Amino acid sequence: MNLTISTVRELCTEAVFERGEDYLDDGRISQLSRFGDTVTAGVVGSRPYDLEIECATSPPSYHCSCPYDGPGACKHVVAVLLRLVEDEPSDESD
Repeated sequence: MNLTISTVRELCTEAVFERGEDYLDDGRISQLSRFGDTVTAGVVGSRPYDLEIECATSPPSYHCSCPYDGPGACKHVVAVLLRLVEDEPSDESD
């Protein structure tokens, strides 16, 4: 995975990026797994949300179960992407 902070910033608005940073700093990522280029995660917001990120594409493709319908990625996806930039988890696929 070749994720950078610049890549993450390009996927969202500045306000969402800042909220994603807050979610990461607050420890809201409850689960994170990597299988090849696919990352699944749980992020606690107003309730728990599940998400999947496909990092083989450029930019990464993603889906989150939250109701966000604004432009670009939601804060949950941003938090997980920033975590991947900081510390890429081990590949759990066999």
